[in-house]
Amino acid sequence: MTDAQSIDETRSLLNDDNRSSNTFIYPRPIFKILAILCTLLISFGSHYESHLFASLKSDIKKDMNLTNLQFHLLSALVSIPNTVIPLLGGLFLDAFGSSAGSMLASFLIFLGTSMNVVAVFTRQYYLLLSGRFLYGIGAGCIVIIQETILTHWFYGKSLAFAVACQFTFSRLSTFVALSLSEPISEWTGYYGYSILISCVLCGISFLFNGLYLLFVKYYRMGLSERELQEIMEKKKVDINVLFRLPYYFWLITLVSMLLTSCWNPFIEITTEFLYQKFNPKGIDVNWSKRGVNSMIIPVLLSTPIGIMTDKYGRRCSNLILSGFTAFSGFILLQYTEYHPLIGLMLVSLSLTLGPVAMISSIPLIIPLHAVGTAFGVYKSSANIGAALSHQIVGRLQDNNMGNYDRVMSWLIVCAFLATLFSFVLLFVDGMYAYRLTKTTNKFRLLVSHLRLGRRPNNLPLYVLLGLAVSAWVILIGSLVNK
Repeated sequence: MTDAQSIDETRSLLNDDNRSSNTFIYPRPIFKILAILCTLLISFGSHYESHLFASLKSDIKKDMNLTNLQFHLLSALVSIPNTVIPLLGGLFLDAFGSSAGSMLASFLIFLGTSMNVVAVFTRQYYLLLSGRFLYGIGAGCIVIIQETILTHWFYGKSLAFAVACQFTFSRLSTFVALSLSEPISEWTGYYGYSILISCVLCGISFLFNGLYLLFVKYYRMGLSERELQEIMEKKKVDINVLFRLPYYFWLITLVSMLLTSCWNPFIEITTEFLYQKFNPKGIDVNWSKRGVNSMIIPVLLSTPIGIMTDKYGRRCSNLILSGFTAFSGFILLQYTEYHPLIGLMLVSLSLTLGPVAMISSIPLIIPLHAVGTAFGVYKSSANIGAALSHQIVGRLQDNNMGNYDRVMSWLIVCAFLATLFSFVLLFVDGMYAYRLTKTTNKFRLLVSHLRLGRRPNNLPLYVLLGLAVSAWVILIGSLVNK
């Protein structure tokens, strides 16, 4: 299907009032509530662990005698396996469903965090690298599983709200981790106990994953033979899906890659950056670090923004605002003398607007049978950006005597490019009858008739794979030259 045919079909569907709106049989509200609760709980431990190392950077570097690059490799190794694995994991989810992969992902998270605990108490850097690598595999897969589960349960109705709840819960766990890690370290006398608590939480999430599987089994017992047959028909592997994703979708992945390239490294460096720049000036850095840096704004605003997105749309506008607030926040932090809270609040707002807009956009342009694969590609692109950016940040800081001037310049460039390509996405959205901008009932009807294009789009996938290979090569080179 050509782009022109896709546009014509979009407009045709919007003008057709005679189509049936009963394409899908929506689950009862009680099942949706149980599904979202289980989905949130199976990843609490993973999200708690995800940015725990950020607040412990100075302690880990000092205790293990690491350079800035060596520390950032710990974060890069979380992202690097997910430059490729989500591509395969998305195909696996489309073929076998989310239940089969969720237990394996939760087990890898628990195993990786257990290795981290042993590594920090025995001060084994390479064991810590291995644990972070295994954790990264599981954490990347569990996020795709969450997004796929929510898409299937909330497809066409309140998806942005469900995604916002997921994002709120993930930031809440990050808020708890960053707020409690240093007090736990001070109370126990060693930072390793903060990582031990993270391991325990990952084990609890593993148990909740088992409860979700029981819930799904119970739910399917009440389905008719026709509904079960429809589920089985969706479970098939189609590698050609990767080559038929529209350019429209690839623009979203590009914006995601650029935003993640500035978000993730900034979260890792915030604590040390604030001490380095603002502590000599007498500003209360501890309060700033434990308040806004702990992601309090995403915790408070993600759900309201999800509700507004479901009602009013405007996803492209939210992406533009997300890129601009990140850009403005970095500028204020690096080049002005204003209180750091202002810049941190802007970056936190960016972290709130962007993910809800991007994740809820994908099911509006990708058919349901391919949504797992699409989320896999989306997550791969984000992790490629994070993996490359973490290594760039580490090298820039080491080559500048530990100073963050060049690092902040890099983050500013990434945020600016993300804003620019968000404007391009808004222009392209207009060519496709504003699928991401409007959310009337007719547009929800349109979602049920989406089809992938027939012409292959090879170039974006090859570029993505090339960037993934580059990230791996640079990482291996850094490890060899340790």
